[in-house]
Amino acid sequence: MSIARTAALSLAAASLLVSSAALAERQVGVDVNVQIGAGAQPAPPPAAPAPGPVYAPPPAPGPVYSSTPAPVAGEPGWVPPPPPRRMEYEHKSLTLDINPFALLIGRVGPNVQILPTPHHALVINPFWVVTADRAIRFRSETSYNGSTTTTATDSEARYGGYGAEIGYRFYTASVSAQGFYIGPSIIFAQYSSSESDGAGGTLKTNPKQLGWALDAGFQKVFWSGFTIGAGLGLQVTQVDKGLQQSHPNTYKALNGVLPRFLFALGWSY
Repeated sequence: MSIARTAALSLAAASLLVSSAALAERQVGVDVNVQIGAGAQPAPPPAAPAPGPVYAPPPAPGPVYSSTPAPVAGEPGWVPPPPPRRMEYEHKSLTLDINPFALLIGRVGPNVQILPTPHHALVINPFWVVTADRAIRFRSETSYNGSTTTTATDSEARYGGYGAEIGYRFYTASVSAQGFYIGPSIIFAQYSSSESDGAGGTLKTNPKQLGWALDAGFQKVFWSGFTIGAGLGLQVTQVDKGLQQSHPNTYKALNGVLPRFLFALGWSY
């Protein structure tokens, strides 16, 4: 091969090499531009996190079935159910009681308390006065020939009657007739008395009594209904004069300003 031909081939190879380099340079620029343009776009949003575990309460235990039947009443192993428990402060709207202290003045009768609403009680006390007897000795003297004869005659005086008290009480407890209480009442009664006049006759009187009273005290109602209470009061009454003439002691016990001693024993329903 000649020098000229060799030189021509070398020159052709160099031209081809230069052309390849230029083409490669253009391709690299295009790729760079594409990458730069793509970088200007906004980044895609991040993927949502995977959902966590969801808590659910454990299921309620279902009925437990047994192949053994429950014992029947009266059979071995049967246990009776407990009786329903009564509440101690269950409201009771009716109370019946008596006052033993009233026997000191010969008076007997029930005390009825009706509670149409909590705290408020209507009190009704019908009463009877037990007949009270007292001995009376009539003395007479007879003179004859300077001597004196004394004659004594014994007789009895009877006294009795009936009446009622109607009143109101306010109780501090919200159920039943219990707690501290206070309340007024009115009193009216009809009495009768008779006694011998010492001459074979009889003296009779029919006095009336009117008045009012104010009482205060404390009362407790237990869960069973048993009721107990105590208190004090004051009454102002007026009795006809006829009773003063025939029974002065009884007149003093029923007339004027007098204390009252209250004591209640009874049951609430």
